[in-house]
Amino acid sequence: MPENSLRTTVSARALGEPAGRVPDLAGPRVFPIGTLIRGYLRGSGKHRATMPVRIPGKAGRAYRTGDNLSIEGADRGTHTWEDFQAERLGRPAPVEAAAG
Repeated sequence: MPENSLRTTVSARALGEPAGRVPDLAGPRVFPIGTLIRGYLRGSGKHRATMPVRIPGKAGRAYRTGDNLSIEGADRGTHTWEDFQAERLGRPAPVEAAAG
């Protein structure tokens, strides 16, 4: 795993001196959860039926528009979803086109 990975960063922050408010952490790309699930299932050779779940109300609208993501000003990692899948599955999971 790369030195600047999420694991390394979180460990350093947790074990280091108190730092107050630190920058949020974000990955190098943003994916809808359905894209991640389908890619994992294809990459692992599993076949499962999936159904979209729409979260209603203001919270759901915020999730759909990405307002819950802290990309602006966040420390960006370089370890990708494809890298993670390659480590776990021995090969990269196929990923659909996604925002990010």
